[in-house]
Amino acid sequence: MFNILALAVDSSSQGKGIGHQLMRTIEKTAQSLGIKEIRLNSSTSRANTHQFYENIGYTSHKIQKRFGKKLD
Repeated sequence: MFNILALAVDSSSQGKGIGHQLMRTIEKTAQSLGIKEIRLNSSTSRANTHQFYENIGYTSHKIQKRFGKKLD
């Protein structure tokens, strides 16, 4: 599995096909390495991003909470 922890296109460049090209390149690279699945994280507050991923064939799975702690 190929796991994308973070991916972003600058807001001034969105809507120009850059994200789609980037994801297609990632998919082709993963396929060439014999990887059969891509998993990615997307913040729950990014509805437009979720729609983008759905439009290019990704499906949403159960939402998991992530926990963190800042140390002094």
